[in-house]
Amino acid sequence: METALFIIAIVSLLLAGIMSAILLYYQFQIRHLAGKAKMISETETNQEMTTDSTDKSLNELCLAINRIIEKEKNARKKEYLLNQLFRESITNISHDIRTPITSARGYVQLLGKDELPSEKRSAYLPIVEGRILTVNHLLSQLFEYSRIESGDYLIETDRVNLCSAARKTISLFYNDFEEQGIKPEIEIPDQPYYIAGDTEALTRIFQNVISNALLHGEKRFSMSVRKSGQTCSVIISNLADTMQQEDVEHIFDRMFTADHSRTRKTTGLGLSIAKRLTEMMGGQISASLVESVFQITIEFPLMKD
Repeated sequence: METALFIIAIVSLLLAGIMSAILLYYQFQIRHLAGKAKMISETETNQEMTTDSTDKSLNELCLAINRIIEKEKNARKKEYLLNQLFRESITNISHDIRTPITSARGYVQLLGKDELPSEKRSAYLPIVEGRILTVNHLLSQLFEYSRIESGDYLIETDRVNLCSAARKTISLFYNDFEEQGIKPEIEIPDQPYYIAGDTEALTRIFQNVISNALLHGEKRFSMSVRKSGQTCSVIISNLADTMQQEDVEHIFDRMFTADHSRTRKTTGLGLSIAKRLTEMMGGQISASLVESVFQITIEFPLMKD
């Protein structure tokens, strides 16, 4: 009996020793992982969590932590890129607004000189007015975009004739086409195509896309309205020899412009605003570039009769 109790005691001690050793091993591994996790979180490094353990649970823990670290790195990278883009955007907008203001001020100073000939005075006044209108356009786009981003831009859905809205909007640009020597190719059917939308927002979408074509296009413009099943599309295209395929991928990004010369008169928000308004009305907008022809397609579901 005493021998049996002795053996049980020895086995118990051995088991306790083994369990203590296992516990110490896991404590060591956990402290090692905790220390490495702290180091990785506090420093800029590409290291990952590793363990020399063959234990399945510890290896799964390492993999889970590495996934979290990777997500955090991606989030930090995205935040950095967004902040960088924001800083560049502020710089660009400041430049875009300051340039016409500086130009207008120079002409105003010339207009203030008594010896300025009357013919030059007559020529300078429209230039000053044009610069002021440019600044007003830039500020309007910024205000409109801020309203959309803050949720203050309200869409009042109604039964809207898409063809009529497209026809009225393109007519507003008659003088612009004349000045640039462009004969627009227009294909808008007389038959009404009705969508559930906001007339003001729809007009703004068309205005922004057409303005973009006039600003960056090259002597060719077309606008057509087509019906396909239960969808109606407005297709606006222009010649764009200087545009690159990579530009198309970012064309709807805020503050983006394919004009890298810094001679632009836009905030780069026009197409971004058009995209947001289109989506707010349940539509889709896309862009493509085929053989130097840049095309924007705006699609809306048709209302049922």
